[in-house]
Amino acid sequence: MTGVRVIGLSVGPWPMNCYVVADEASRLAWVVDPGAEIKRIQATLNDHGWQISAILQTHGHVDHVAATAALRAATGVPVLAHADDLPLFADERLRLFGGEPLMPDRLLHDGETIALGATSFDVLHVPGHTPGHIAIIGGGACLSGDVIFRIGCGRTDLPGGNLAALERSIQRLLALPDETTIYPGHGATATMAYVRRCNPYLPVS
Repeated sequence: MTGVRVIGLSVGPWPMNCYVVADEASRLAWVVDPGAEIKRIQATLNDHGWQISAILQTHGHVDHVAATAALRAATGVPVLAHADDLPLFADERLRLFGGEPLMPDRLLHDGETIALGATSFDVLHVPGHTPGHIAIIGGGACLSGDVIFRIGCGRTDLPGGNLAALERSIQRLLALPDETTIYPGHGATATMAYVRRCNPYLPVS
């Protein structure tokens, strides 16, 4: 991706992918889904000389959000998320997993464009795994959270899950160009062409 670099960190007791997305020119970076291990996240930023400017959340499940409040407190940057997942971010049960309930500082909306340096990213509301799940798309990348994986798709058996909504959301993502790199919430990256060809869990409609 020209001008943008993405580094994935597998973190937490239920390994999930936290991503550091950096604009090489400005040295500004986002941290996406800081589920755990903020010292590793901060070390990655420091090792590359990147300055964190925001924390983005694809959704509010505990494995993706348990370290968010601590990282915000340590850096002073805003947390950006979708309104429909506010109950998950405010859930007191986050404390059971070492986290803290929080209120995002800015709410993102479907179709909104946000910028990291010179690169624009589109926000897509892709519910189904959770009501307020978003994907972040730009610079040839799709941070897909737990909607689609290299081989697999998000589960819908947790509170707020909705299979019909997830299928519609997957269809939105399948419209991305073949060369788009999918950065999922769990597992390895893949191109969209690979996902279309090899993922057996995609809706057929």
